[in-house]
Amino acid sequence: LVSQSAGVNTVGSYTFNAPASEHRGVVLGVEWKPLPKMLPGSRVKLSYTYDNQIYTNYTEVLSNSTLSRSFSRKGHYIPGVIPNFLNARFLYDQPDGLLEGLGGYAEVTWRDSYWLDNANRLKAPGYALLNLEMHYDAPARFGWAHR
Repeated sequence: LVSQSAGVNTVGSYTFNAPASEHRGVVLGVEWKPLPKMLPGSRVKLSYTYDNQIYTNYTEVLSNSTLSRSFSRKGHYIPGVIPNFLNARFLYDQPDGLLEGLGGYAEVTWRDSYWLDNANRLKAPGYALLNLEMHYDAPARFGWAHR
């Protein structure tokens, strides 16, 4: 579904179904315990998405009260679709001992730049984001104090 404004000084916007488009991609996910003997509470989680979506048959019509123009968008990327997305999380949760339940993680998220318009002329920039988190999850043996 494509939503767009009919132009300046017009009433509202409209939504319609693009006649044909291709949606291709892959999603990968991995969870790994790198040092199970030395650091039993450590884990690494990775996820990656590749999302390629293009119009294969779509003619956009832009109009105002005096003029109307048609533009073929065949082969253009569908706006608002992030083509590459990567998330990597490095976690540690203390499984036993005096500090049982103490943990945290460092996470990196990367999003690729993506198109904002049907003509593929205006692009939102990509970015990377780093999150750091620490937490304490009291063991179940603590009864009512658990969680």
